[in-house]
Amino acid sequence: TIDALAGKKRVCHTRDVDLGGAEYKDVCSYDYPCEGRCHSSYTTMQCDGNGHIWQGEQCDSCDSSGCEPYDLTAQWGGWVVCDPATNAWGFDNDFNGVLDWVSGYIMPCSYDEWCE
Repeated sequence: TIDALAGKKRVCHTRDVDLGGAEYKDVCSYDYPCEGRCHSSYTTMQCDGNGHIWQGEQCDSCDSSGCEPYDLTAQWGGWVVCDPATNAWGFDNDFNGVLDWVSGYIMPCSYDEWCE
């Protein structure tokens, strides 16, 4: 399996040149990010006290350093909101500021990797 081949490290990019199995170009981990043609960043999200979702993209860390978080609720015209008590997010169909449909729960930070 890929876990047996890569251990606890994340595989950043794979390709199968001879169709005999995956060949690994770069191996990455949270402690040792990708080098070479691979890139990594963090995406941050938080629900403020007013029910607005704030998102930071391509951040340097989970504390939103290196990026400028923006008001996702305002960008979507007030349609996407969150519940600060539960961190649930979803849609406000009647624009009254109350969450009408729960789509999921906010994950405060995620780590992303992509390769060229």
